[in-house]
Amino acid sequence: MRDFEYESPDSLSGAIELLSQPNSRPLAGGTDLIDHLRTGRVEADLVVDIKNIPELNTLEFNENGLRLGAAVSCRQICSDENIRKHYPALVDVCSIIGGIQIQSRASVGGNICNSGAAADSTPAVIALGGVCHLSGAGGTREVPVEEFCTGPSQNVLKPGELLTEIGFPKPVENSGSHYQRFIPRYEMDIAVVGVGASLTLDENKETITAARVGLGAVAATPFLATQVNDALIGQPATEEAFTKAGEIARSLISPIDDHRGTVEFRLHVTGVLVKRVLRYNLDLSGTKEGCSNGNCGACTVLMDGQPVTSCLVLAVEAEGAEIETIEGVAEKDGLAPIQNAFLENAALQCGICTPGFIMSTKALLRENPNPTEEEIRFYLAGNLCRCTGYDKIVDAVQDTAKRQCANGCDANPCEN
Repeated sequence: MRDFEYESPDSLSGAIELLSQPNSRPLAGGTDLIDHLRTGRVEADLVVDIKNIPELNTLEFNENGLRLGAAVSCRQICSDENIRKHYPALVDVCSIIGGIQIQSRASVGGNICNSGAAADSTPAVIALGGVCHLSGAGGTREVPVEEFCTGPSQNVLKPGELLTEIGFPKPVENSGSHYQRFIPRYEMDIAVVGVGASLTLDENKETITAARVGLGAVAATPFLATQVNDALIGQPATEEAFTKAGEIARSLISPIDDHRGTVEFRLHVTGVLVKRVLRYNLDLSGTKEGCSNGNCGACTVLMDGQPVTSCLVLAVEAEGAEIETIEGVAEKDGLAPIQNAFLENAALQCGICTPGFIMSTKALLRENPNPTEEEIRFYLAGNLCRCTGYDKIVDAVQDTAKRQCANGCDANPCEN
C-alpha cells in the first residue's frame, strides 16, 4: 500500500472541500476501499473519513418514510426495529453482506457507491424506491438509485460530490419487500444473481396494485425491471403471475460467463429467484419445491383434507378446493403443538422437507390420533429427509399425538 494523506472532517462542508482535491477518496466502512488500496486496484493521495459527519449518520423513520445516512453500518440497520418492520428487504441485504465483522463497518451507502454489478444492496434499494441524496460544491441533487450506477464500478458522482443519505418512501398497507441471491457458498460470497422486490396488494389482498423488481449481477449495472413491474400490476397475486414475471425477467438480462456461473445458469436462476422473491413478499415461503416429480414430499399441502404433492396438481384442479399449507398450521397465540414437537425433538435441520412432513403429520393425526410407530413410518413414506434421518421425526409425531390426546394418555396406541 503506497502512502496517502488521511483526514477525518466532522462537517459535510469540510468533507466536500477535501474531496474536491485531486485523487481523493471517501472512506465510510472501508471494507472495499482499504483492500483496493492495499492491492493497488485503487490509488489515492488523500483518504477522507466521513464516518464522523452527522448528516451521514442519520437514521430516522417518520410519517414520510426512512432517511438512511450513507455511513450507517449494516449492523445498525439490522438492529433497527422500524427497518425490520417496514423495510424487510434492507434487513435481508444487510444481514448477508460479508460476516459480522464486515457488517459492523460496511454501509449500504458505501456498497451503492462502489457500484458493483453484483452489489447486494442496490437491487433491494431499487425495489424499495430508494432515492440518493447527493451534496457537492454546486449544491444538492437527488437521483433515483436505479439511475445512480452508470457502469461497472462507475456512477453519477462528480468530483467533490458525496452521497449523504438514501431516502425511502413509507410503505403503504398490504405491502412487503424481500431480497434473495444465489451464491456458490452458503455465505460470504458474491451474488451470481440477486433479486429484490416489493409488492403492494389491494384491500382484499388479492390483486397487485404496485410492484418494483430490481435485478443484480445479470447486467453491467443493477437495474429496475420496468417490464416485469408493468406485467405484475393489475394481476392477481398468483403463482401464474409470478412465473410469468420470472420469464419476462429472463428476457431482460444480459449475463456473462465467469467462474461463478454461466449465462445459461444465470438465465435459469433469474427466473427462479424472481418467482421466489415475489412469493416471499406475500409470506408464502413455507411450501418448498423439491424434486418436482412427486417423489420427495417437500411440497405437500392438504387439498380438501388429503395430503397431496402440489407439484403434481394443476392449478385449475385446486379451484373450489380447500387448500391448507404450512402457513395455516400455527395458532393465534404461537406455534401449534406439532410445530413445537418438531422443534423440541430436533426433527428438523435444513428445513426443506419440514413443511411437507408437518402437513403429512397433520393429515395422519386427523385420521389416526394415536398411531403406532409402524403406522407413522408407513404414512410418512412419501416424505424424504436427507439430513436428520427419521427417528427424530417419528419421535416428534408421537410427541404431538400425546400432546393432542384429550385425556393426556401416555399409552401408544391410546387406551382411552
